[in-house]
Amino acid sequence: MKRKILFIQNPGKSEALKKGIPLMVERYKTFFRSEAGGYWSDSEFLDVDRLQPNGVTVQTDLIYKLKEINAADIEYSMILFVGHGASLDHKDQFQLESGEILPIDFLTKNPDQRQIKRTVLLDACRVGYISTPNGWVQESRVFSGGYQLSGIDCRDFYNYLIENTDPHVDIIKSTQYGHKAYGSEKGTDFSNAMIDTLFENAKVWNAAALADRYGTFAINYKDINSQVASKLKNQIPEFSQDKPSAPFPLYAVSRPVDRRLDFGPAEITIIKE
Repeated sequence: MKRKILFIQNPGKSEALKKGIPLMVERYKTFFRSEAGGYWSDSEFLDVDRLQPNGVTVQTDLIYKLKEINAADIEYSMILFVGHGASLDHKDQFQLESGEILPIDFLTKNPDQRQIKRTVLLDACRVGYISTPNGWVQESRVFSGGYQLSGIDCRDFYNYLIENTDPHVDIIKSTQYGHKAYGSEKGTDFSNAMIDTLFENAKVWNAAALADRYGTFAINYKDINSQVASKLKNQIPEFSQDKPSAPFPLYAVSRPVDRRLDFGPAEITIIKE
């Protein structure tokens, strides 16, 4: 399966957020690289250029990157925006680092009207804490089942779930309409709450996969929304879809289990020669 994740960030002018939001994006990447997070490779990651003197504006680079993930051969895509957002005329907007304000439709719609499979996460929250990069190593070990999981098997199961889901767009929003959110150099409250929820449950979910008949277990964002919300003090996250469908996986584990045939009460007699 050909897939891509596009990361967009806008910390604004705050020196604290200029430190915190890039850390938040790296924490997301650490999760997605893990076996349970879909076992994405760095070649599947796209980042919108951030105001670097390379002759390309942020808005132009965004258009290039959107064309890439909207290409007909991309079977599944994710877009994660961490930064400044707003609602104008009751429509959700996000703001690029160079100042342009764009409707969320830029992220949820395909220009050629072709049906797509996509998850969009819009995190405009500005409160919270974040683990250190050393902590990400610990998280990665837990997400990989202590290095006992096969990345290829987990990726294949993750892709299988997507392939067997109808085309639609999942939309995750970190806060309700009309609510403000805050932040610091330690990142965003919502994104940290979400990854912390995944981390805290990982051992239980990995064990559930081992106990499963087929050795698999998967979680989508809708499954954990209430747990994420319980960690937040200043906002209530929301989940929606452009059309009713089974949500796309967020955490998916496939691990080897003993395969035993159940013959019921039948008696087996071993005859010695």
